[in-house]
Amino acid sequence: MNLTIARLAWQAVCGRRRFWAMLIIPVVVVGLAALVTAMTGDSDTGMSVVHTLGFITALPLVALLVTTSVLGPEIDDGSVVYLLSKPIKREVVAISKFLTAWAATGLFGVLPVALAALIVDFSHPVKALAFLVAGIAVAAAYCGLFLALSTLTRHAVVLGLLYVFVWEATMSTLLERIRFFSVRAWGYAILALIDKPLSPTSTLSVSYALIACAVVVVLSLFIAGQRLRGLSVKGEE
Repeated sequence: MNLTIARLAWQAVCGRRRFWAMLIIPVVVVGLAALVTAMTGDSDTGMSVVHTLGFITALPLVALLVTTSVLGPEIDDGSVVYLLSKPIKREVVAISKFLTAWAATGLFGVLPVALAALIVDFSHPVKALAFLVAGIAVAAAYCGLFLALSTLTRHAVVLGLLYVFVWEATMSTLLERIRFFSVRAWGYAILALIDKPLSPTSTLSVSYALIACAVVVVLSLFIAGQRLRGLSVKGEE
């Protein structure tokens, strides 16, 4: 990991208009979950808000916003060529960008979901722990996937939204086999391991979910590194 690249990536995340969206999203998740719980007096209803609004909607959106901010704009405006002209391995660039995006997603996406779960049901902190652990795992997979998309196309945001809201939200619920290729489904398996009531219908094993997340991260970093190497050669020509 290169700390300078990571610092520049963090500045890209915090210095753009997307930062305000990433700040508003967790506030809405925590605030709405607390409000619903206070109004209904039912922790299960509040936990449903945390699960639906926080874990399966806000978390991937934050990952998409963050990850496409750390690399996509540099590729679009051509400034990535100046970065790649430095004597730094392309894999190191990809890893540095990924780790920064993963950390930012954890801060703006994972922690708020866990905090909301703790506020909703303070007497059962294991639920918050489940969202924290599952969130960290799926955040890594989402960030890796979206980073690879950022290096492959200028339409990474659109494709990311299609993946989250079409592939995961619709197709994976209609076709059983697609769940094996759904980051959300992998998160459900991890949730079920720690607290079964949070994901009672999960059919995937936690070992498969963890291995799948790791494979996505490694493969995505490989693709991103290869693509960056291609961009540097093209820029030199």
